[in-house]
Amino acid sequence: MKECTKDRIVAWDTETIDIDGKTDTPIGNGKIICASMFAGPDIDFGNGPRVFIDNYADAHNVIMEFKEYLESD
Repeated sequence: MKECTKDRIVAWDTETIDIDGKTDTPIGNGKIICASMFAGPDIDFGNGPRVFIDNYADAHNVIMEFKEYLESD
């Protein structure tokens, strides 16, 4: 994934719980329950141009599999 998105803008969206959206930011607060990314219609991640990460309940901490990618430049 890192190689095919290296030179392009990637859009990410996250959904969180246990956070007060009026007073808190999601950085360091709440829990991410899912995330999705889109890098353009010309990229196929094996199931199309989008990646959906379930990080809720039994899937808790699946997002950690993407830690290196998310922390990279």
